[in-house]
Amino acid sequence: MRFDGAQLSLEVLGPRLRVIRMAGVLDRVTVTRLAALTEAQIARCAGHIVIDLDNVRYFGTDDLDVLITVRDAASAAGVRVHLAGLAAREAMLPAGIIGALAQFSRFPTVEQAERELVGRLTTVVTGGAPRGRYARSGPPRTTDKVRGTRPGGPLRSA
Repeated sequence: MRFDGAQLSLEVLGPRLRVIRMAGVLDRVTVTRLAALTEAQIARCAGHIVIDLDNVRYFGTDDLDVLITVRDAASAAGVRVHLAGLAAREAMLPAGIIGALAQFSRFPTVEQAERELVGRLTTVVTGGAPRGRYARSGPPRTTDKVRGTRPGGPLRSA
């Protein structure tokens, strides 16, 4: 099998959201592969498919008709296809590409799309300062700076 200059990956972020990430070259051959993968996900998704083009380094075609056809088929099945990852490069793209991509709803990043489409992020966010290797588990201490006292009064001694 010959390498065509593109890599595709699929992330299932729940029953209502799937992300297809593309890296490399978007040309006539690879846009057909992208469309085929997107089409295969229509029956498996009950909400949204986001195509992330952030890592596409070269746009070698402005003929995106096959992708638009898949978007229309998805819409008929109740699934919406969106694009992400183009905001920073949109001004540098050829006019033909911009015109074709304008037919899709777009988001600056996949994370933004996820927040707006399903209202949550799947990544785990932790708060507070990082703990050391030997961190103590349990509730935080409530003692004042004065040794042996608590906010409610002195500690009892046995």
